[in-house]
Amino acid sequence: MAHELEQRDGKTSFVSVRQPAWHGLGTILPDYVDARSMLRIARLDWEVQFGDVYDADMRKIPNYRRTYRSDNNHTLGIVGDRYHIAQNAALMEAAEDFAKAGKDYGIAFGLETAGVLYDGRKVFVTATFDRSLYVGGDEISPNLVLTTTHDGTGATKVFISPTRVVCQNTLTLALRDATRSFAIRHTESADRKLASIERQLDMMRAYYQGFEAKANELLEQVFTRAQFEELVKSLVPIAEDPSKRAKTLAENMRDALFDCRSASDLDNIRHTAWGAYNAVADYADHHAATRGANKESRLFERTFEDSDLKDRALELILAAR
Repeated sequence: MAHELEQRDGKTSFVSVRQPAWHGLGTILPDYVDARSMLRIARLDWEVQFGDVYDADMRKIPNYRRTYRSDNNHTLGIVGDRYHIAQNAALMEAAEDFAKAGKDYGIAFGLETAGVLYDGRKVFVTATFDRSLYVGGDEISPNLVLTTTHDGTGATKVFISPTRVVCQNTLTLALRDATRSFAIRHTESADRKLASIERQLDMMRAYYQGFEAKANELLEQVFTRAQFEELVKSLVPIAEDPSKRAKTLAENMRDALFDCRSASDLDNIRHTAWGAYNAVADYADHHAATRGANKESRLFERTFEDSDLKDRALELILAAR
């Protein structure tokens, strides 16, 4: 199961509105539904519970507990006794809270996808905005992503993920005075929770305004093939006396970056800084992320991650002016 989506009873624990995902699995809904319905259809309608942990001699281990699924008793992880469970329902309700608050805040969006990864160790829900951004004819789709883990390996996260629609590149720009990731507090009162969401919507709107301005700034910046070659050399340095394998890997990566720059969807922006950044994003999302046995899984989860390669590329591109 390279995509790592949960499959049980012959069904996939994933739902998408209108558009099927790249893997072609799960349930496709004709229109948006409420959080409770999406929770059920995505097969997220189970809870995480605590259980005791025992050693080989069946003695209870103090200060540790296991997390397990209420529907099948499957152990998800071993956590400390201070670990707080973020239930699937709470995550989905938080996504719906954002959607409801956003409508009164000039940022309307609906719940778009939800699913279960790694047998329940990680779950996610995404929402899409009601309008796209356009940079030089490129459509950029703003997405809200909420994700949490149940095995103690990660916190509950909320972040925004701009995606270039034509090729599904995730385009995260590091912006001054603009935040794109947030924390969910499940223990807050309803009033404080709403106030927190409104603050986060403010930051979200500021990020997208900054993103649009920065992207258009990059679009106006000329970036020649010679500059791109220097960018590639900086991103993929080759040591003075590398091993044959290291040199081959570096040269292959450089060639792949140039191939990305030559893609037909960059025809109108190829000689701009925006085009250079998109070429690196294409490599990071669809080439660097797809090496190894679990390439589909890593590509799927690229939506949930930032990329050091993209960050370094942006820094170098801006410095080239």
